[in-house]
Amino acid sequence: MPLYVIRQGKRFQLMGVRKDPAALSQQVERPMVTRLSTSKSGSATLTANECTWGLVLCTNGPTITLPAATASLAGADVIVSNVGAGSTLTVTVAAGFGGLGASYDTLTLSAGQSCRSYCDGSNWHLASAHGLT
Repeated sequence: MPLYVIRQGKRFQLMGVRKDPAALSQQVERPMVTRLSTSKSGSATLTANECTWGLVLCTNGPTITLPAATASLAGADVIVSNVGAGSTLTVTVAAGFGGLGASYDTLTLSAGQSCRSYCDGSNWHLASAHGLT
């Protein structure tokens, strides 16, 4: 059974617990992250809550728009996944990913593909993509 500690309001799981008291200060900790999921079957602009550690599962080929990057969204991290069979999903951001403008404002995901985006408070950035070639 895992052991947990709470520090500054965050829950951490203790990994590799040692019986040697001198080694307790060397315990490895990792935050426990829970992603809240929502489903979208039609086009939508995501809310701030959906972008904060969110997982958005999409069907029927909608267009998902990330909200404008603002200081209040700094640190927002969202995964958008196309779980629809045979559909194409479009992820857009107004100023382009990384603030690069209209030429970089759209990402297309086929069935089974997903992307992870994060906001630095000024722009949305593409952190990773699964299934893209």
